[in-house]
Amino acid sequence: MTAFDADAILLIAHGTRDPLGNEETLRLAALVEAQAGIPVRTGFIEHAEPDVPETIDAMIAEGLRRIVAAPVILIAAGHVKEDVPQFIEAARRRHPDASFRVADNLGIHPSILDILDERLRSCEADVAEVARENTSVVFVGRGSSDPDANSDIYKISRLFWESRGFRSVHVGFIGVTYPTMQESLQQASRMAPARIIVLPYFLFMGLLLTRIEKITDEAKALYPGCEVLQAKHMGPDIRLAEVILDRCRQNSAPALADPSDLMVSRP
Repeated sequence: MTAFDADAILLIAHGTRDPLGNEETLRLAALVEAQAGIPVRTGFIEHAEPDVPETIDAMIAEGLRRIVAAPVILIAAGHVKEDVPQFIEAARRRHPDASFRVADNLGIHPSILDILDERLRSCEADVAEVARENTSVVFVGRGSSDPDANSDIYKISRLFWESRGFRSVHVGFIGVTYPTMQESLQQASRMAPARIIVLPYFLFMGLLLTRIEKITDEAKALYPGCEVLQAKHMGPDIRLAEVILDRCRQNSAPALADPSDLMVSRP
């Protein structure tokens, strides 16, 4: 029996049209399995296979009947609040003898801040030294039609800013809402820093990261008096695996039809 009393973990990932992003997802799944000591399977919401229902049915066919579903998603928006509960409730109807529990998404966690800090420090280490009081950061999120999800990006950026000594940290979104990444780069440039670092708040490679790279390159030409750099995304990391297992251990309620019953308090 594991610390979270399950036969297996189902990782529910977004999926991307970029094969590298899906490969990174599976590499993270392998890290989770190595730490968990029980089988870990991955189902994708869109753009990749196997999808979530197919993965669940295959797990049941393997004899894995007590399943904890863990959304590998940073911020709780439509996929977490609507899609995941629907997937699990449909699975409960298809497999009434199985047990399904749903963990919280990754959310706000000190380990994720540590990973972001490491990615930014690695970016700084590759170039000439510039004091942090002369450096601004543009923190780039996906953007959502869910105001609560967007507000979480601001909270995380504020937590990241604390005690790190940057001149400023600006939030920009790559889609759906405002301010755009371009607008936040312009705002950061008005602070007259010697350097701007773009910090993507993204787990895996994908088309949106490619777009972020393009906008970063364009900013280098737009702001020639300021060095513009881009840090790497998070990628598969043992600390992310540990966050996923933390969320699984915190879970205590079986999946129900009402999505509000699936929400778990964050630490």
